[in-house]
Amino acid sequence: MLINFPYIQRDTPIHRLDPRAKFLLLFAYGLAAAQTSNIWIILAGLIAAAWYYSQAHLKWKETRQVWIFIIILNLMIIVSNYFLSGGAVVKGVDISNPHILFSLPFLGLKSTAPYIGPAP
Repeated sequence: MLINFPYIQRDTPIHRLDPRAKFLLLFAYGLAAAQTSNIWIILAGLIAAAWYYSQAHLKWKETRQVWIFIIILNLMIIVSNYFLSGGAVVKGVDISNPHILFSLPFLGLKSTAPYIGPAP
């Protein structure tokens, strides 16, 4: 079933913003958050995002379905990343002896049938 998240019309500074500005802020925040692992910068970004979100004056009842979808999607991504990386954290953790449940090789194109297989 396709879930439709309806637009909630309000007269707030966030709703009056041009959609291009909203997309620009979304991508700028996403790229900035992905470029750092410093907890203080991430915390400052979280506070700024919470303030930005609060300016829309949305109620929990109106956004509950969207938040449930976001939480489930994030949990699926986290679990997938855990199994794909073998549970190892790349920075700051000794991964010389990881306990890997299973691993999935990267797929690549081959010149023989079945034409798709583990990448070299």
